[in-house]
Amino acid sequence: MKMLCFFVVALLSSSTIFAQSSGDSYAIKVLETEVRLWDDSKKNVDARNVEYRTTQGDIFTIVRARTAVIADKAVEGWEIEFWHFNADRTQQQQSLGFTKGMTPSIVFVDKAQNGKRFFISSADLKIVATTDFRRRHSWARIDAFIIPVKVRFKNNQPGGVSELTQSINVGPAVSYTKNYGGPFGKNSISLLFAVNATNVSVDEKTVPGIVTGKTTLLGLSPTAGINWQYDKINFGIFTGIDVLFGDAMDKWAYRKSPWVGLSFGTSITDLTSPKKENQ
Repeated sequence: MKMLCFFVVALLSSSTIFAQSSGDSYAIKVLETEVRLWDDSKKNVDARNVEYRTTQGDIFTIVRARTAVIADKAVEGWEIEFWHFNADRTQQQQSLGFTKGMTPSIVFVDKAQNGKRFFISSADLKIVATTDFRRRHSWARIDAFIIPVKVRFKNNQPGGVSELTQSINVGPAVSYTKNYGGPFGKNSISLLFAVNATNVSVDEKTVPGIVTGKTTLLGLSPTAGINWQYDKINFGIFTGIDVLFGDAMDKWAYRKSPWVGLSFGTSITDLTSPKKENQ
């Protein structure tokens, strides 16, 4: 048992070490940390007496593995490039702090360093940065979501009255999300587009001549909606139209009726596969 536990811990540790790779994007998670300017002509860190610092929320992408010589020691790490800063990020505009003696000048990485490459050691990367952050914009795939409150309108169909129901939608869906508050913010707004399989509750009145009692049929549901998230509170509103199959398609009282649905409490994007955002 002890040997098994040791093996699991070792496996997890090794997976963490080898998780870093070129093309991965990270966000700085500590309040402030130092990075070194990379001098590609010398294939080493820049030797000038300038200290570059980056702050929490700054995002960068690994370019390639590098070995730098720092204080006469070889240090394994990565050549990185920060995602380009905008002029309106005033909280991180360049500031030079010249002091007496041998203390280096301090430069906070910002718009002036757009396109420049820096070096961060593998050891520091594991401590000061994380891949668990939110992009400013992102697309995601959603495999399933629940609409707990769904109102289907009669739309002048035979026997039609407005119907209150709920449904589970399963199938291909995508969402576009705009996040607020930076990489570690908690507020967002999402647009969702889907063509899902869904459950439709029917009875002998809504599908006359086909159904003899209350039952559930499979339907197809083109859906669009919008979801707001504030901290851990979510609220969504959706609309669409359900389509049944077979003989029930033309007999269903709500065959041309649009619906409006509400969701709340849990995020519709909990079951998503986020894609990398353009820098």
